[in-house]
Amino acid sequence: MLILGFIVAMPQKVRECKVYAFEPSIFNLEWLGKNVFLNKLVEKIVVISNPLTEIISQNTLNFSSAEWGGALTTFGQSYGHDGKDLKKVFQFSTLGISMNDAKNLLKIPQPEYIKIDVDGIEYLILKGGEKVLLNTKELLIEVNEKFVKQKNSCDQYLKKLGFDLKEKKRSDLFKNTDFSSSYNQIWVK
Repeated sequence: MLILGFIVAMPQKVRECKVYAFEPSIFNLEWLGKNVFLNKLVEKIVVISNPLTEIISQNTLNFSSAEWGGALTTFGQSYGHDGKDLKKVFQFSTLGISMNDAKNLLKIPQPEYIKIDVDGIEYLILKGGEKVLLNTKELLIEVNEKFVKQKNSCDQYLKKLGFDLKEKKRSDLFKNTDFSSSYNQIWVK
């Protein structure tokens, strides 16, 4: 089993899977590396510190927080998870890569399962992964439904690639917060 993820939770140790985790945040990379090591998953998880995007490109990784473990970061765009302007507190220039190019150039095997949680540029990542997605069994993607353009683009693109929305969930902790319209959607073939 192969899982490709932008930010990925630790796989259960009993499962035989390989995870390629794309994590460009310098504030999260240290924690991810420590968790991989402490959980004795060095052989199962490959960490790639470049962001996924539509095409290979140099651009800025824009942060709304400089806290370790923080979220709400975007690559090459000025908007965040809600489609509104991102209040940047930190940024640096880096290289982004598409899923298709990551598979081909980095020799990453075809993933069976993909998780995408990238705070607003989900559609761009999907667009750069058409060849990979055609052969993927299942996709978990976090989408803010109030960011209508993003939600509709993701829905249309995934349906075009043969996926069906199986379910969507969100934690009750997000009720009555800025994230109350963000859902983890599970798409299957």
